[in-house]
Amino acid sequence: MVVVFGGDRKGAGSNTLWGAARADSDSTVWVYPQRIASALRLDPGVPHAWSAGGDIRFRRLLGVVVAHELLHRVAGAPNAAEGVVAAMLSPWDRVFEFRVEPALHGPLRDGVKRLSVGLRLPALILH
Repeated sequence: MVVVFGGDRKGAGSNTLWGAARADSDSTVWVYPQRIASALRLDPGVPHAWSAGGDIRFRRLLGVVVAHELLHRVAGAPNAAEGVVAAMLSPWDRVFEFRVEPALHGPLRDGVKRLSVGLRLPALILH
């Protein structure tokens, strides 16, 4: 995972793009926390000045963006009309209620198994 502070990934042209991943490319997942903060109307240059509520909203939305991009990369999930892989996420959605849709459970399990082949990782328990 690449967390980009400041400059953007080459070719990532829009401030509304909060993350990027492609299932058919390398394993890189890109996340742009400054864009996420700006979408929440938080000043990305002074996170220490954010209210407690702003900080919580930022952390939740950052988590949703990371989950969204990992589902693209690991499960090969395309963008959907709604849910955590929705093509258009709003910073004002009730992101704390997002769940991984049941239809993605199998592809996610398979993707984790596929990516973990040959890696020396602690045992993963996949239900």
